[in-house]
Amino acid sequence: MFFATQIYAQNTLKIASMGQFKTQGGKTIQNCKLGYRTFGQLNAEKSNAILFPTWFGGKSENLIGNAGTMVDTTKFYLILVDALGNG
Repeated sequence: MFFATQIYAQNTLKIASMGQFKTQGGKTIQNCKLGYRTFGQLNAEKSNAILFPTWFGGKSENLIGNAGTMVDTTKFYLILVDALGNG
């Protein structure tokens, strides 16, 4: 069973700085940043992570209410990633 306090305790948007990001089309995004949110705990082996990207134009905040039902965050470390340029 999941409780709202478990899910919402970690829902703060974090920003990963990726520096220069080269696209498939050969363009470069300067000072590229990616928004993400995490839920649960990463284990010592770092083997319990699940990456869940959002849809085109989607935001991780749209998935917060479902995070605990999608993945058991008492066992897994869930990473919700915002669409590039939409965090």
